[in-house]
Amino acid sequence: MGLKNLADEYSKLMGRNPEGTYLYTPQKFEAFHPGSLGYFDENGTWNMITDLCLPERTQTDGFKDMSHPLKWEKPETAAWRTRSSDGETEQSLDANAEISGALSSAPVDVGGKAKTKRGSTMKAELVTGSVVKHERLKAPFNSIIQSWIKNNAKELVQGIHGVDVRKYGVWAIRAVYVTPECAITMDSGKNSEISLGATVGATGIGKLGTEGSTLAKFKNAGWTTYSEEESEQGYVVAFSGSKFALRPFSALRSNPLHQIISLPGEHGIKTRPLLDEDGNVVGSERVRIILDEAGHPIGEEKIDEEAERKAQEEKFEKDQEEAERQELEDYNYNEFDIECDPLGTSEQDLEEEKQAEKLAKEAEIADFKKHWEEIKLIPDEKEREMKLGYYKAAFGKYVEQMRDQINSHPDEAKRGEQMATFKEDVKARMEIMLQ
Repeated sequence: MGLKNLADEYSKLMGRNPEGTYLYTPQKFEAFHPGSLGYFDENGTWNMITDLCLPERTQTDGFKDMSHPLKWEKPETAAWRTRSSDGETEQSLDANAEISGALSSAPVDVGGKAKTKRGSTMKAELVTGSVVKHERLKAPFNSIIQSWIKNNAKELVQGIHGVDVRKYGVWAIRAVYVTPECAITMDSGKNSEISLGATVGATGIGKLGTEGSTLAKFKNAGWTTYSEEESEQGYVVAFSGSKFALRPFSALRSNPLHQIISLPGEHGIKTRPLLDEDGNVVGSERVRIILDEAGHPIGEEKIDEEAERKAQEEKFEKDQEEAERQELEDYNYNEFDIECDPLGTSEQDLEEEKQAEKLAKEAEIADFKKHWEEIKLIPDEKEREMKLGYYKAAFGKYVEQMRDQINSHPDEAKRGEQMATFKEDVKARMEIMLQ
């Protein structure tokens, strides 16, 4: 199983925990923190594009400024002990000498080796340091980030990360859980047992086994470990944020890159019989005729159709990436369909976002009304009618573009939801213009 598949499986297994999306490969806080903007590639590797909390960084990276600065909440700390993919586990303890947890400042009550027995389901386990810090940004978040993404969409898809941004989308990180050191394991054998990361007592976090209490013991037992010496600011083990998919309008209507992968042509290929020792035909195989420089047949080679298909697929992927790069260079994209998917966000955060977006929309409508009424008060009739006409034309273009954008959305449910919100917005603006 590749690293990307492992990361996805681990995230699904740990999804029962409420903190957000869990990372199979904990990220260093220095490059993965609230305000970080980037993407996970096909290997599950995090690639940071810019830091939305640092205006000087976004400017240096070639992006426009935020319309509103992101604000930090006061950090919170907690003692996690362990996080597991199972709610209830069957444990067997080999009690021996009492040990202390190197990842905890307090000793454990029960020493020994704890195992989780289960059937065919996979099992994941995380052991953290004595303290886990929760760092997060205040609401509104999604609306501010979405506005920034819209204003910088062209720079994102035409920049050095452009092809990957279109392929993987971008993550804007809102909240993270950070610990100075941690250990992670995941197992998938049927009817197997895996050792738990800790024997948890009432007072703290224990260690794997009875041989000692250092982080190295986890490593020796097959766990993946991350020590505080390797990261000055700790490791992010779980996070929440918003993932954005950017699609240029032209890509919504057609896909000029769509091709059918096929094997090389039939020219110079023939089918020859396969004979047994007695000369009986027992099958056939396809071969390609080998020609010399003069075009005369000099031999035959068996065709490995699977290998050729794989080579064609690889060539197609490379050609597609190159075509996308060329398309980005040749086409001046100005309008994008931007889809936002808040992941790992708590119900409280979603409600805060909803209220913040409602207030922002009310402020936007109020601003529209203010400008409209200011224009109506212009004493010069010719100037007044000219500006009113300009506003009406701009509004008509806005309605047309938004309708096309919403109708092109592939998800029927989201399309209906967006259209209902859009109709409310249009109704509010029309009422102002008809007053």
